[in-house]
Amino acid sequence: MARFPIYKIKNYLIDKKFHPRSIKYLGGGNHFNYKFKSGRRELVLRISNPKAVGAGEMFNVESEFKLLKLVEKYHVSPKPLILDKKGFSAPVLLESYIWGTPYAKLRTLDGGALKAALELIAKTSRIKISPGFFKFRYQDYSVNIKNWNQRIKEIEKIGKRYEVTKKLAGALKILSRKGAEILNTNKQALFKAWPEFIYNDIHGENMFWLKKKKAAVFVDWQKVGYGDPSFMLAVFVLAFESKASGPKREFYAKILKEYKKIRTVKNLDVLFNLRILEREIANAIWIPWHSLKTTGMLPFKNIRDYSRISRAENAIKDFALRK
Repeated sequence: MARFPIYKIKNYLIDKKFHPRSIKYLGGGNHFNYKFKSGRRELVLRISNPKAVGAGEMFNVESEFKLLKLVEKYHVSPKPLILDKKGFSAPVLLESYIWGTPYAKLRTLDGGALKAALELIAKTSRIKISPGFFKFRYQDYSVNIKNWNQRIKEIEKIGKRYEVTKKLAGALKILSRKGAEILNTNKQALFKAWPEFIYNDIHGENMFWLKKKKAAVFVDWQKVGYGDPSFMLAVFVLAFESKASGPKREFYAKILKEYKKIRTVKNLDVLFNLRILEREIANAIWIPWHSLKTTGMLPFKNIRDYSRISRAENAIKDFALRK
């Protein structure tokens, strides 16, 4: 489904009595996002994309609006303003625009921005919502292992015309088998962990640094979960390790140390390292799977050009060395 042209957005907003002075497309995947000015306010219009890869799996804008209403008091998200269930051909969500700097544009994570990010993760983890609200649960590694193997099968099916697919699937199956063995051996650590709220989609475009407030917020609340208290922290370090000034392992250790100053989580180090391993394997599988699902093509022609395999292999070796 193609995004809606600006003139249609303008006509819709005029019909809703907003009188937009300017409209800018912000991008999107599972949703289309438009920023516009109306009077002194700057707002964001989010429209569901029913043909997106995550459609039916991620929250649609109706569910996202309900979620934003529930988390509004925690000050970790944009403010939800209006839900229009009729919208265009799909529902529309109107929310406040976040005046801040995306973490993707920060050169480093030193100082206030890092502290704000970790405080945001800690604050988000404390959100109290009934577990029945969530589509994604991270209380048992078997769900992750099942998803790995399902996506490997889809890679084999969709990418069967490519010569590299057989080698790729073989390498991914080895990662899945070795990773599953480690996770299953250590699953009691997760079973014993106190489950927490999880904002799943941590990356540089979804976190904003509010310098004047010395705070950070998440945008794009279409995917949230419940369970592993190390999940957000592990995803955060993987998303931002490129901004570290030293080796990634030193960065990981620093993040753990700083987070422990903010809050206490039982067995955090073990849970964190297990989740790093799980996410490295998941990412190695997701990248070719997503590329095949969206374009029908693989992002590489030779498996040696795909560095995610070696990253996941190293994560497995690193965990074994710690034992």
